[in-house]
Amino acid sequence: MDHPRRPGPRHEHGGVPIIIGACGKRRAPELAVRHASDVDAGFQSPEATGTLFARIDKECVRQSRAPGSLIRSAAKVVCIAKHGATLRRRAQAIADIHEALAGQA
Repeated sequence: MDHPRRPGPRHEHGGVPIIIGACGKRRAPELAVRHASDVDAGFQSPEATGTLFARIDKECVRQSRAPGSLIRSAAKVVCIAKHGATLRRRAQAIADIHEALAGQA
């Protein structure tokens, strides 16, 4: 069965598939392009994710790697509800969790 998250025996550059969360501005993209099969932008804003992926593309060119050979992903929070009051309550719960987690960092 073909599945993008199912590990294959080796990725294009040899070795096991590696996913790198590349939130750094310089070193993380460099390492991701050199060693990873996948790069993840985590819970960044859409704008920050676009900026990161542009840095990844630039680094791919610098290292002579095809930009399309690196799988990209980004985790995002989505809040859906039928009614405004429910949406606001759910959004506030997400914000509360985010604030609590940020305080632990």
